[in-house]
Amino acid sequence: TENAPSKTTWIGIDVAKKTFVAGIYIPTDPGEESRRISDITVEDFERTRDGVRALYKWSYHQRDKYQAEGGNLRVVMEATGRYSMELYDWLMAEMPLSKPVIEDGKVISDYIKSLKLRNKTDHLDAAAISKYGTERRPAPHLELPADYKSLRELTRQRKAIKDQLTAAT
Repeated sequence: TENAPSKTTWIGIDVAKKTFVAGIYIPTDPGEESRRISDITVEDFERTRDGVRALYKWSYHQRDKYQAEGGNLRVVMEATGRYSMELYDWLMAEMPLSKPVIEDGKVISDYIKSLKLRNKTDHLDAAAISKYGTERRPAPHLELPADYKSLRELTRQRKAIKDQLTAAT
């Protein structure tokens, strides 16, 4: 199937304002899903369209290094509002076959807690998110209609203005 663990390479992304960290989980043995988080390769990128292009090149270099032939390349990231949506748009433009997933932040957070990691860093989070993709194989993100996006942005702006007015009084 399309998401068979032995064929799909997952990139997990931890998104920040100016950068993102990508972890790449490359299956090396059929059915292998138990790699330690600390063994997953991670890399930092600028959160720009050029950063996504660099991610694309890096991901294929990593797959060549581990001789991961065939299969799909998928991307999963945590929902971080406009930062993840902007990154999603760039991923769709530069890597459309990766079928990016924007996953609920609570789901990702609970998954990472279940791993009982001793430290919390962006690199460990990205690696854990790639492992989440490998284990859970989430469905691709569905693009929202333009009207809905516009309404959501207006609602966010209204809330920001309301919060500022509340703080000023």
